[in-house]
Amino acid sequence: MFFYAQVDSARRAFAVTQAASELEGPDLVPLDAYDLGVLGKVHNADTGEWDESPALAAQSKVSVLAFRRRFTIQERAGIEWAAVDRADQPDAQRQQAALLRATLADQAAASFIDLADATTVEGVQGMEAMGLIAPGRAAEILGASVQPEELP
Repeated sequence: MFFYAQVDSARRAFAVTQAASELEGPDLVPLDAYDLGVLGKVHNADTGEWDESPALAAQSKVSVLAFRRRFTIQERAGIEWAAVDRADQPDAQRQQAALLRATLADQAAASFIDLADATTVEGVQGMEAMGLIAPGRAAEILGASVQPEELP
């Protein structure tokens, strides 16, 4: 297996990816293991080190509404629909719906959403894996620069 940190234009890690084959790209940093500890850190391309910047961490926090608006209205509707409990569905789908409901409730109760938090990253990547958002959207949602109007 191959492991990579996905970095934005400032080289801040916003996702960790596991791949079956080797990948290349300017936004990928090879890792020795699946290490969520690099999330939110900045990769120094010259030294290969990860820098933990307090100012940068503050820039990864958005309001709950701003986080929801990073998803299109069609994506939000699809996620809400997938969260509906349908008694005629198999247990696995009902459990997946319950997981989505729990996640949406946690988000609604939060003071802010930290885009670099491992739980947030795993949740958005999970939505992509379930087909609730298109391939590549997790990286867009998590990696877009925080705008002043998105701050909590």
